[in-house]
Amino acid sequence: MGADENPKVEPVERHRVRKAVLFYRNLVSHVIELGQIARIEIEIQNRFPHSASPPRCPRWHDHSSPHGPHAPR
Repeated sequence: MGADENPKVEPVERHRVRKAVLFYRNLVSHVIELGQIARIEIEIQNRFPHSASPPRCPRWHDHSSPHGPHAPR
């Protein structure tokens, strides 16, 4: 209990606390920036829809096709 009565903080501990605060402050600011960038990208995608259809899978995994990769030749 003697440690609770000592109000002094060692310089090493003060340095660690300061570094942790700066790290989390920097982290939060970057997360906020990424959220704003994502919001802007969503707005752009809503205003300018894709003109081309999305690429289609050739369905190689479909074994019911007579010309599939496992069909006898």
